[in-house]
Amino acid sequence: MNEAMTQQSIRDRIMSRAAAAPDAAKRDVGVAPRPGQRMVLLSLLGAAVLVAAVLGATQIPAVRGFLGRPAMPGATAADPQLPETPFLAHAREAGLKACGTVFPVLGQLLSGSAQYSIQSHWNTAEPDKHAVHSVLGLNITSPDYSGPAAGIVYAAPTGTGCEGALVRVVPYQKSCDAVVAALPQDSSLATNLGAVRVYDLANGGGQVMLLPSEATCVAISVAQAAGS
Repeated sequence: MNEAMTQQSIRDRIMSRAAAAPDAAKRDVGVAPRPGQRMVLLSLLGAAVLVAAVLGATQIPAVRGFLGRPAMPGATAADPQLPETPFLAHAREAGLKACGTVFPVLGQLLSGSAQYSIQSHWNTAEPDKHAVHSVLGLNITSPDYSGPAAGIVYAAPTGTGCEGALVRVVPYQKSCDAVVAALPQDSSLATNLGAVRVYDLANGGGQVMLLPSEATCVAISVAQAAGS
């Protein structure tokens, strides 16, 4: 059953649990963008998580910010001060403690201001002993790109905290040379993996892989985060 999503209300749509894995939960959600939400989130990061990169909502794969703040000691449940998103709702539903902040923060950084649908998976029996991940289908509208994109958010407890990563995939309708020209200043070519160029983004902002395909270029942005 579909639930209409508004900017003020996010309603989960529970689909199913995998019969072959009774301890694994799956949740599907469709979400509309919420103006101003990303700005609020960024103001909370200093006390909650060490973030290696921020994927800008209007610059993909360009990274326009870098956050490096001391992580708050101690494993905590999903931070009640974080903006209400499906990632935070799923963290609460799963009972995440070690990754209760890192997971929703990565999710919000990945989704930015885009409209998106999300499916999350976690272990229901022992959520703090196993990884949690979400897959996203995004609909982006920005000066650089308008159209579909995809993303993955992954987080896992480490015993003393949580580490995670996000991946964002955007099929640009232009050449990879044109995408390179839009990367942040001081980004540098790290290596060539066959026809795929890998760039280190400026200020330790993660990496982007550029996969050419005729007149298009698929940009795959990667960033990591850790918290304790």
